[in-house]
Amino acid sequence: MTLKIKKLGNEDQVLLNLAACIGNSFDLKTLSIVAQKNDSQVFDELNDALSTGLIISKNTIHKQSDSQSLSNRQFKFSHDRIQQAAYSLLPESERKKVHYQIGQLLLQESKQTEMDENIFDIVNQLNVGIELIQDQSEKKKMNWHVSTCLPDKKQKLQQPMNHRLDI
Repeated sequence: MTLKIKKLGNEDQVLLNLAACIGNSFDLKTLSIVAQKNDSQVFDELNDALSTGLIISKNTIHKQSDSQSLSNRQFKFSHDRIQQAAYSLLPESERKKVHYQIGQLLLQESKQTEMDENIFDIVNQLNVGIELIQDQSEKKKMNWHVSTCLPDKKQKLQQPMNHRLDI
């Protein structure tokens, strides 16, 4: 599996590494935020992975029709082992950093309406790399950002975040 991934271009490999950190299923909008690229650029870079069968579209059409429908595209790795292979190509020393960056980017870029859907994914990403934060004031700031995003889910999030952030 790793050989198949390594045959792709460098940009494609990086996108698959990031997608593997997001999970077995991912949407184009999230991957674009994480890759810090626009939707159409990421979609174009995913074409080789799509054509080789490493990932599959959960939507019926692979062609770009308009930018709105493009950002709603859903993908998944065609097999768990492909996701694991893509994840294993990311050096272990970088994984926590990448997960933390994903959480930070999603927290910054998500609109309030998207927070309802994504807050647990964001917290999970942040939790993987939380030990990278050494400054207690930064941990408190992170806890504040997460807990104020969704007051109605604050109770559900507060306990796990406080425990992870050692507050």
